[in-house]
Amino acid sequence: MALGALVKLRAMGPADADALWRWNHDPQVMRWMDDTYAQPVERVRKWLEERPRNAYGDLLLGIEALADGQLIGLVMLHDADPEKGIAKLDIYLGEKAYWGRGYATLMRCGRSAATALRTCASTR
Repeated sequence: MALGALVKLRAMGPADADALWRWNHDPQVMRWMDDTYAQPVERVRKWLEERPRNAYGDLLLGIEALADGQLIGLVMLHDADPEKGIAKLDIYLGEKAYWGRGYATLMRCGRSAATALRTCASTR
């Protein structure tokens, strides 16, 4: 788990399927995402159940607000290439009530954020 001023990062699991499904069906949330098609909530739950443990090349973490414990978004690090030191990073807040209130400042952390993500890889 990684803590920030407003949020903590934690492993995601099947209990988070409803929130993830809702966000992935919201055009405003998905505006910049490369999602191909909508999936039923049961498929999202199964994906969360069956996905491998978090590891260096494939890491999925929920963004949880410290103030109320609400899951508000996610961070996903994938397609990592340790030889080149590169990876793809997806981050979004799905809960609109938290938009514009400073909850997405993780991106300003730079290297500290990457270190926090590696640390969290073993928490799932």
